[in-house]
Amino acid sequence: MEKFNLNIASLIVASSLFATTTQAEETKVIEKSFIVESGASFSIENINGRVEIEKASGNEIEVIATITAKNADDMERIAVLMEQSGSDVTVETKYKDSTWGNNHSSGSVAYKVKLPVSVADSEVDLVNGSLLLDEVSGKLDVDLVNGSIEANNLSGNSELNSVNGSVIVSYSELNSVNKIDVDTVNGSIKVYLPVDANIKVDAETMHGSIKSDFGLSVEKKLFAGKYMKGSVGNASTKLSLESVNGSIKVLTK
Repeated sequence: MEKFNLNIASLIVASSLFATTTQAEETKVIEKSFIVESGASFSIENINGRVEIEKASGNEIEVIATITAKNADDMERIAVLMEQSGSDVTVETKYKDSTWGNNHSSGSVAYKVKLPVSVADSEVDLVNGSLLLDEVSGKLDVDLVNGSIEANNLSGNSELNSVNGSVIVSYSELNSVNKIDVDTVNGSIKVYLPVDANIKVDAETMHGSIKSDFGLSVEKKLFAGKYMKGSVGNASTKLSLESVNGSIKVLTK
């Protein structure tokens, strides 16, 4: 009986080791940097994976891509393309065709990007993955399908859109900001602004509440939803906020 129990234990250990081996993921890291001049543009497109973008010193755009896949075959189907053409830098994730028709679910790519202040225009397009922005300057154009957006201490015009996910954005100053545009379908919106902000606000939601720290009144729409319109100071910055299913808050920092 003792020998039998030992054999069973050995089989359990062997099975556990086999399961661990077969479930191990493949990981690959790609790093690249680009020297850019003032007025440069940057764009990134990703299908599965989180993207983090932060301010960098100097004049280099730095990109670190971490590819994770279930196995070596899936890893081979994922390609990270990084290119520079003049003052334009583009980063894109590509998935090669799979014989099983499951092209985009076999792996993910997480990006960490450092952008210098010389970048004047940035564009981000994500399908499945959250986005973190920290002290990114210049114009921003962001579109997400499934994922939240957190943008801290921005200082340029921005358009931030998420279908399924919340958006939190804060501005350190509004001196060079003419427009802030945030839209969600299923997700809340929070905007943090300086106390002395000069803004013209146009906010509305179909299903959700609206709150403001700037003394603006909230009204009910004729059939459904709520809206808030008004100006603070000289109204030099236009703030447009819209959500279908989510609350909206305009708060002071």
